[in-house]
Amino acid sequence: MRRAIEGCAKIDLTTPTVFEHPYFKKVDIIMSSLCIEVVSTSESHYSQIIGKLKKYLRPKGYMYLIGVLGQTFYMVEEQRLPCFQVT
Repeated sequence: MRRAIEGCAKIDLTTPTVFEHPYFKKVDIIMSSLCIEVVSTSESHYSQIIGKLKKYLRPKGYMYLIGVLGQTFYMVEEQRLPCFQVT
């Protein structure tokens, strides 16, 4: 499997282009773990972000989204930070 992985890309979900550098190659897999909920402010905003990411998927590509259902906040040390509640 390692031979099949060409690389990992840093992204910023708050920007229109998502990728830090211009990236035009479509990918087979996009994986997000507890990221989209943190930057989303509503269900429509969440869907918008998914739509931006989908543009970079090849046909029949996969998007793996890892999150916690029903979570409204997360903790970093003693600080309580909000996140969008996915149901």
